[in-house]
Amino acid sequence: MKRPGTYLLLLAILISFSVISNRLISDGIGNLKHQSGFAVYSSQDATSMFGKLPFTSRLARSYEERELHDPAYEADRPAEGSVQAAGPCEVTPHQQEMLQLVNRARARPRDCGGEIHQVAAPLRWNCRLHEAAVVHSQDMIDYDFFDHQGSDGSTVGLRVSRSGYEWRTVGENIAAGYPDNEAVMQNLLSSPTHCGNIMNPKFREFGSAVIATDQAHYENYWTQVFASR
Repeated sequence: MKRPGTYLLLLAILISFSVISNRLISDGIGNLKHQSGFAVYSSQDATSMFGKLPFTSRLARSYEERELHDPAYEADRPAEGSVQAAGPCEVTPHQQEMLQLVNRARARPRDCGGEIHQVAAPLRWNCRLHEAAVVHSQDMIDYDFFDHQGSDGSTVGLRVSRSGYEWRTVGENIAAGYPDNEAVMQNLLSSPTHCGNIMNPKFREFGSAVIATDQAHYENYWTQVFASR
């Protein structure tokens, strides 16, 4: 007849074996497989649900308001002779789609990270804002960076002023590496600050640009510019 201590020892061995087996199964050791998913977010980058493409949600300035000659905005005034005349501007189907997506978002109330935004008036396409967007997307490619501050230290306000647009309120969204307009918009709307730009009722006009490249970190660079005068 076995002593009670022997039974307790056998029971402990069986429990230990069961725990080890479960760990092997959950860890996928040997021929066992276990699928798991995870997402990592930081203040710099987030992993996109669209083919693991990168998206950066930092926003240097959501928007700003100023009087055109307010000395507090001296840095946003273009140097003499640097203002460019807007060339002919014909909205492409791709640009029209982006404008439609922005206006569709503005057409209903939206929760941007806990801040409720009411319906906002649709934006109009503006050639000068488009030019400012092109300049910044190309600058990010040429100097391989991702930021609202340009390689020459310029702000969105200065870039828009250089385009010849005399703005009172201006804002900018940037993104990189996304496959299409819908993917960009879905992720911008999931970010409170970018969503706030899109829904801001003070903006009246809009321009955007995306430039593909194989010379920089991401495969394409997107810039949205919002403004009013």
